[in-house]
Amino acid sequence: MPTLHLGANTHLDPVWLWDRHEGFNQGISTCRTMLDLLDEDPDFTFVRGEAAIYEHIERFDPKTFARIGTYVAAGRWEIVGRTYIQPDTNLPATETMARHFLRSGRCRWLRLQPPQPLAIAAGIACLLVGSSLRCQKTHLPRADRLVRDGAR
Repeated sequence: MPTLHLGANTHLDPVWLWDRHEGFNQGISTCRTMLDLLDEDPDFTFVRGEAAIYEHIERFDPKTFARIGTYVAAGRWEIVGRTYIQPDTNLPATETMARHFLRSGRCRWLRLQPPQPLAIAAGIACLLVGSSLRCQKTHLPRADRLVRDGAR
């Protein structure tokens, strides 16, 4: 029987559904929940990107930031992506993506672990060449989102 591995990841747009303060506080809450799950289950692993969330946690909840660092060191929490927040990468503007990479590259959260790639649209691979990622994963859109013969 084949083995199936599932990877837990959260994507939070801190300035989309909420005002930025509430959005960033949701980031802390989400990370605390994931840390509790990591405490409960020794086989559970987690991935998260978004440098802005890590900066907020380090500034306003250093205990949670330290707990994250413990799980990063243990190999159970993986830092992914290389952007300040996870942007829409389906039709990215080159300058927008370049600024995301530049801004996140200055963040101290990188000291926890150099970020690994996150599956994003294949079209931006050329932007990632200079962003210090070792490799890039891509994905195809869901079958129900493909356009065939002009109709969904």
